[in-house]
Order: sequence, then structure tokens, then C-alpha cells
Amino acid sequence: MSKRRPVPDVERTAEMVDLVHRCYPGGDDRMSLSHVVVEEVAPGTGWAGANRRADVLALGVWPSRGLTLDGYEVKASRADLKKELSDPLKHSALARYCDSWSLVAWDESVLVDGIPETWGIIVTAAEDGERVLVTKRKAAKLTPEAWPRNFVCSLVRNAYEQSPGAAYVARIASQSWKRGNHEGESNATAEMKSHLEPLARALYGADRWKWPDEARDPEALCKLAAERLMQGELTLRAQA
Repeated sequence: MSKRRPVPDVERTAEMVDLVHRCYPGGDDRMSLSHVVVEEVAPGTGWAGANRRADVLALGVWPSRGLTLDGYEVKASRADLKKELSDPLKHSALARYCDSWSLVAWDESVLVDGIPETWGIIVTAAEDGERVLVTKRKAAKLTPEAWPRNFVCSLVRNAYEQSPGAAYVARIASQSWKRGNHEGESNATAEMKSHLEPLARALYGADRWKWPDEARDPEALCKLAAERLMQGELTLRAQA
């Protein structure tokens, strides 16, 4: 019997992030109605603190469920968790704005000593062939600091960039503009051909290759036709 392929840390991390998304139902697995769930949020939009990011932030937008911000640190290995805990400033840069902060680990073998007592501890476990989240310790209620404008900008930017709806609307708007622009040009060309070409033939003759550039300029064409009519040099016959 062949051994099962070990799951790489990057795949573990992606699966844990997906599971956190599913904690906030309301739409599909990646889009909640009650919460705005965003990933890789920095404390600001500038260079300062760019290397300090929250893996997942979930902002509650329904007053009935609480207008809170929950933070999650996702760790797939003991080494990664030890590195995180060795620099408290890394997670506190974002945790200070949250109402709760939780560690999400692949399994209990990832857990190490020194996890702050205020952190919730969540691990994944196999259930019916799938991974599920299991809460080992509930996160303590924190007193968040007031959000500075720079953090608000970072949160909003990530929410917009990661929103399926934003990308869809932007793409459709661009396509609609291009289509409308193309249709407008096509209609203008058709109008030119059906209405102005007879006028150009009356002014410049039937050989289109001998027409000057002005023959394709509606404004110049109409101006010249008006002058010729005023001078009696041009007679137009109305079409039935």
C-alpha cells in the first residue's frame, strides 16, 4: 500500500483560510453577507509595517451579529508558529484593532508553548474525508484601539481587491465601454457612407481614389457643399 502524499504547508494554509471563510456563511464559500472577510491585511497602505500582516480579518457588518473585527493567524507548521511568537510586534500590529484574535493551526502537533492566553486556538481535523475546524480554546474578548485612517484604507483596499463582485463589475464595465465605443464608431461610419458619400460624389466625382481628405470630414464636407450651393455651383436632387 503506497504512503499518502504529505500535504505541503502552502496547501494546508490555503485550506485553513478557506475554512475560516466558511465560518461566515451567507453567500458562497468565499463571500459572506454578514461579514467582509479579507486576507493579508497590513496595518497601513504605505511601506511602514508592510511585512506585518493579518492572515485573515473578518469584519461584521450586521448589527444583529455585532459590528466586530475578528483576526486569525494561520499556521501550518511549528517552525512558522515559533517564528511568529518570537516577534510579538508582528501580530500586535493588527491584533490591536481586533475584538478577538485566534490561532488557526493545521493540527495539535503544530501547537507550541507561549501562545498568548487571550488567543483563541483552533485546529483542523479530518471528518468524513474533509477537514473541519475544531475550537480548542475560545478567544478572549479584546478592547480594540481606535482605527487610524491608514488602517481603514488598508482594510478597504484589500476588501475591494479581493471582492469577486468588484472584479466582475470592473471587467463588465470595461467590456461595455469598449463595445459601445466600437458600435458608435461603426454607426458613424455607416451614417457617413449612407448620407455623406452621395454629397462627396457630387462635389468630387465618382472616383473615390481622387477624393481629398476633406471628403471624409463631415464638417468640412458640409461647409463646402453649403458654399457651392450659395454660389450656385452645386445642385442637389432630393431622393424619393
